[in-house]
Order: sequence, then C-alpha cells, then structure tokens
Amino acid sequence: MTRPHDVALASSLGVDAIGMIFYANSARNVSISQAQEMISEINPLCSTVAVVVNPEVMFVEKLLENLDIQLIQFHGDESAAFCEQFKTPYLKAVRMKEGTRLNDVRRQYIGARALLLDTFDKNLVGGTGRTFDWNLLRGAEAEQDGPDLILAGGIGPENVTEAVSRTGVKTVDVNSGIESAPGIKDHSKMHDLMHLLKD
Repeated sequence: MTRPHDVALASSLGVDAIGMIFYANSARNVSISQAQEMISEINPLCSTVAVVVNPEVMFVEKLLENLDIQLIQFHGDESAAFCEQFKTPYLKAVRMKEGTRLNDVRRQYIGARALLLDTFDKNLVGGTGRTFDWNLLRGAEAEQDGPDLILAGGIGPENVTEAVSRTGVKTVDVNSGIESAPGIKDHSKMHDLMHLLKD
C-alpha cells in the first residue's frame, strides 16, 4: 500500500494485514512518515506488515521504533538468525522455482509465522505480477513440520479462486493483481477480490 485511502478501504473490507514496502528499488517504496499516515487508517484488528529486502539492522530497528508494526516480511536472502534477532513475528519470502525444496525451507525458518511463496525472477525480488508453477506445492500443505504458507505472485480477482482451490493454501498476498498502476490500488478490483474470498 502507498496511499491512505487505499489502506482505509482495504481495512474496511476486512483484510487481515496491510503491507508497506521499505525498499528503495521498489516502485511501491514508502517513507516512515507515509507509513505513519497509512497506519492511522487501519482498524485495530488488522495487522501491519513492514516489507524489507536485505536491510541493515539499524534500519529495521528504526522502523520498529517509529511504527506500530506487528510483522516484518523479509523478502531478500536473510538468514533465519537475522530474521529472529528483532524479537518480532516475521514472514519469510521464498522465491519459488523448479528445484525449490519447500519443506526444507520450512524447517530452516521454523520460527517464522509463515512463508510467503512468491514468483522467482532473476532481476526482481518481488512484484513480478506473475504466478509461479503451483504444481511445485504438491504435498506441501500436508507437511506439518514448519510455518504456514501464504500464496503470492500474480494473484487477483481473475485467478484467486483457482489459486486457493489448486494449492490448498488458504492465505493469499495480493499486490499488482489489484492495481491500476504500481502502488495505485484499483478499488473495484479490491471489492471483487474480497467478495470472492468471502464466498
């Protein structure tokens, strides 16, 4: 999210969490002051997520000091030890591709609240707007040794029902699939997506 009125709508629609990206190379990068304004629009039952990519320790500490953050989403190559040092619940992004041993990753990041499964791209760390091969998840939901899974990567109103049905993953992360431009959320698509998820 990048705009307070988008956050206000998402919160009113009943989403579980609002993500804010703190990564200079992202088209959706926001400042701490922008994040403070957006957080003021979130209802108290909706979690706030700070998305970071290979951050400096001091930068993460600054975010936690200045913002009401419930979860940190590490979207780079951070180790489990790095993620856990902040004593804050975290999500770890996994860029899915052929050969990814997801259950091994789940055991590696056993302390994560969940693994967020995104599409691998050699040039981008996220925000590709593309789905990955959901067949890579076969059997993953049956594995009990490790954190829950969140499905990301190119999900929107046109494919969210199929995504949940085919993968068995009950939680989805959406971004470009509900946008009219990077960082600009399409309110009609947001309504459509939430309607489909609640059915």
